[in-house]
Amino acid sequence: MSFLRLLSLALCISLGTSLATEKQPLVLVSVAAYQDIVQEMAGTDVDVRTVVPTGMNFHSYEPTPGHVISLSTAKLWLTIGASFEKKILAAMESTGSPPVVVDLRTGLPLLHDSRCMSCQEANDTHIWTSPRMMKTQITTIQNALISAFPAKKVGIEERYTTLQQRIDELIKMTDEKLGPEKGKIIVIAHGAYDHLCHDYGIEQRAIESGGKEATARTLLGIIQEAKSKRVKTVFSLKQYPKKGIERIAEELQAKIVELDAYQPNYFASMLSTVDALNTALNEEIQ
Repeated sequence: MSFLRLLSLALCISLGTSLATEKQPLVLVSVAAYQDIVQEMAGTDVDVRTVVPTGMNFHSYEPTPGHVISLSTAKLWLTIGASFEKKILAAMESTGSPPVVVDLRTGLPLLHDSRCMSCQEANDTHIWTSPRMMKTQITTIQNALISAFPAKKVGIEERYTTLQQRIDELIKMTDEKLGPEKGKIIVIAHGAYDHLCHDYGIEQRAIESGGKEATARTLLGIIQEAKSKRVKTVFSLKQYPKKGIERIAEELQAKIVELDAYQPNYFASMLSTVDALNTALNEEIQ
C-alpha cells in the first residue's frame, strides 16, 4: 500500500474522533518560523501548529501518518510552496474535509533556485528570511485569518497593527546594518538567506541548496572569491550537516558561526541573524 493511501485511510479512521475532541480551531504553518507571528495575530483561542517539527530540515521532511493525523482537523493552512505540502494536502483532500490553503508566496518577487529539489517550480521557499517580504506576508496572514474567523476580526486587526510596527522596526534595523554591505558575500552551509541578501545587494554563496550540493568547480570558485574578499567568518545552519562548511572554513582559516533560520521566535531570530551577518561582513574588504 502506498504512503498516500495508507495516510488517507488513517485519516478517515481518525477524523471522527479528532473532530469530537478538538477544543480550539486549528491553523497550520509549514515551518516554525511563522508559528509565533500567526499565534500572536490569531489570539490565544486559536491553536497554531507547525507541520514540520521545530528543528527539522523541511527540505528532507517526510511526514508520518501519526503526525498528519494530529493535523487533520485544521481549518486553515498557510503554505510556502514546499513539496511536502502537496503530499499531505492530497491525503487531507481524500477525507473530504481539507483545510483552506493560503499561499504566503502570493504577491512576492520570488527568486529562482535551480538547485532546490524540494521547492515547487524551483523557487526559493525561504521567504520568511527577508523582513521586507515578511511585511507583505503579515498582510496575507491577516486576511486569511479574518476570512477563516470573521468573528475575531477586530482583535486580529489590532494585533496586525502591532505586528506591522514591529516588522517596520526590524526592517529599519536591518537597513542600517546590512544596507552599507552591498557587494560583499556570505559563505553558508545551506542557501537559506538568498531573499535577505538580495534585498541588500549581498551575494550568498551556499555549499548546499534544497538538498543538492554545489559542484567541485563551484566550491573552488567560492573559495577563491572568499579568499579575495578576506572572508573570516562562514556560517553553518543548525539543521544541516557541517562537514562541507568545516572544510571551507579550514581552507579559509575562518571561524564558523551557527545560524538557525527555523526558530519559532521570528523577531528574535532575525535580530540575531542580522547582527551575526553584520559582524562578519564588516570583516571583509569590498
